[in-house]
Amino acid sequence: MTLDKTYEIIKDRPLPMSWEEYEKRLTQEWQTLLSSDPDEKEVQAFLEKHPCLLPGVFTMTITSGHYPFPNAVISQPPLSGIGEKIPDFMWFSTSSLEFQLVLIEIERPNKKLFTSGGNPTSYFTQAQTQLAHWRVWFENPTNQLVFNERFGTPHYLELRSFRLSLVLIYGRRNEFEGNPKLSKLRAGLVRHDEYLMSYDRLKPERKADGLFTAKLSENGFRAVAYPPTYVLSPGFANNYSIISGKEEAIDKCEWMSPERKEFIKSRFPYWEEWAKKKDRGVIAGDIE
Repeated sequence: MTLDKTYEIIKDRPLPMSWEEYEKRLTQEWQTLLSSDPDEKEVQAFLEKHPCLLPGVFTMTITSGHYPFPNAVISQPPLSGIGEKIPDFMWFSTSSLEFQLVLIEIERPNKKLFTSGGNPTSYFTQAQTQLAHWRVWFENPTNQLVFNERFGTPHYLELRSFRLSLVLIYGRRNEFEGNPKLSKLRAGLVRHDEYLMSYDRLKPERKADGLFTAKLSENGFRAVAYPPTYVLSPGFANNYSIISGKEEAIDKCEWMSPERKEFIKSRFPYWEEWAKKKDRGVIAGDIE
């Protein structure tokens, strides 16, 4: 096994948008969207473009140093038989010991959690019941096997302890903030392995700046959207070849410069070919 690098990083390249610029612009756009009373489809589309806003990328229980498979959030994963409604997003999140599948349900931001009498609304109860459907489905070991086969769960993840984390993103903080009674009741509504978050909790996660959004098609994963901070890395190259539609998704990135788009698209083939090598040598934290 060679102890040298076997890949080449192009130093003279168009750079991605800086995290500082992206975070500032994204935060402004996100707040503008939430203030416009958006429907669920608008929020879904925005989060697909900016997956760093979504919780659970590095697990919901700890801050893991492991990136999710396949370096992407999965939008609207088709889990047939899991219930009436499929999740809006899904992370293959992981730590050194645990495979944590994070299923995320989003609702229209202006939906109320409580009635005027201080009881959970039917909208909230319905959303929380959907989480229960998902939990029951995954409690069946046969269903877990079906899931792993359909989504191509890597063998190294299957060997780890499995945990299902269910995230419900619902409502705005101003409904319960400053009201101790409602805040306490809200906390009491959360069940085991569930996480209830208001839209005000969603903030850009810097460590997720190089992750993108994909969907599962009949032929495997297909890229949906890339952020303008996206970078290529030898550490992620194993997954490039299992993602189709990369070039088209890069072209759709609104905040990425034309020069950067062309560079990224031109380098995908190089990294896919390099990843096929049996002896790839030392892999450092290089990016381009």
